[in-house]
Amino acid sequence: MQDLIKTAFTREIVEHISRQRSEPEWLLQKRLEAFSYFEQLEIPEFSYGLGITLDNNELDISSIVISEPIDPEMKNHDKRIIVKNIHEALKTHPEIIRKYLLRTKPKDKLHALVSAFWTEGIFIYVPKGVESTSPIEIENILSKQTGFQTILIILEPLSKASILISEKSSKIKKSYLFQNLEVFCLESSKLEFSSIQNFNDETINFIYRSAYLEKDASLDWNICDLGGNLTKSSVTTNLLGTGASVNNIGIFLGEKTQQFDLSVSANHLAPETSSEMLTKGALNGKSKTVYCGLIKIVQQAPRCSGYQRADIMLLSPEASASPIPNLEIETNDVKKCSHGATVGQVDKEKLFYLMSRGLSEAEAIKQIVLGQLEPAIEKIKIEKVRKSLKNIIEEKLSYA
Repeated sequence: MQDLIKTAFTREIVEHISRQRSEPEWLLQKRLEAFSYFEQLEIPEFSYGLGITLDNNELDISSIVISEPIDPEMKNHDKRIIVKNIHEALKTHPEIIRKYLLRTKPKDKLHALVSAFWTEGIFIYVPKGVESTSPIEIENILSKQTGFQTILIILEPLSKASILISEKSSKIKKSYLFQNLEVFCLESSKLEFSSIQNFNDETINFIYRSAYLEKDASLDWNICDLGGNLTKSSVTTNLLGTGASVNNIGIFLGEKTQQFDLSVSANHLAPETSSEMLTKGALNGKSKTVYCGLIKIVQQAPRCSGYQRADIMLLSPEASASPIPNLEIETNDVKKCSHGATVGQVDKEKLFYLMSRGLSEAEAIKQIVLGQLEPAIEKIKIEKVRKSLKNIIEEKLSYA
């Protein structure tokens, strides 16, 4: 498998992609730096201990090719905010892109793959003091065999915005999406970021999200994984400035043989920072999930607070879930930090009660699942996102 990857993705291809897009030399060097990690790092093993594994047989590296770029639909109702193709933005904002783009060190071979070989990108820039009242909407429809995408989001000081990315795929067999997303929230800025992933069951996707928060900045992640064959979703937030805060909402719904590898982490690198993680999910059929949560508080970051919780409902005896919450605390001066996780089946008493009120078993289970996910959905601040998410979930549950 390693040899197949090396023959498919070479330094020459990196240089060709960069030259074809007339990129500046500094960007080529960033790509080549990522390529060096690509050569050194390993493919994710999807193994997290005795008996905690996902099946990666569907991940056929030899079949991955670099397709033509997908063309995302972008809606921006606030003219003060810049939302455009990153190669177009390089002509107007070269210095700010150079300062922030590809700052994140790749986590594994596939993260390095997209960092080196991305063929299209999106640039979102919110100037200082701009407070947008309507969400920026991006729709990714994967209609090619493979998509390699990078997204760069920058909020200047005292700005505020919300972003919704919808991920879908057309009816093509064995497609892949590799996405690298970087968010920079400067002093006292606020961002609500929502992603609703509803790929078909032939799509394999690897999405790596990283955020850097400066003093008093806040970020809400709303990550909803509802589709796909194999999903690896990584969300890492670095709390760099005093008073920075992050809230992570995770929602997933699995059926058939879907698999989810979900990781959420918050690195408290400054005093008086806070993080909260709430993940809710339900699994049917033979679907599986592994959820890894991490709150890390370094010694130089006193008076921080962190909380994480994961609740997963199993709708089938063949479904399985493995929540793995972790705390790494290097200082004794902590406001509060705790975690919790539950995995359980449908409550038979609730099921009996709902059926006694005239609901069929399928409809009763649907209402119980909606009740399981509701606490997470209601924490999403943007009404349009809540509505869209509820509609997709109800539709999927109707056919479960």
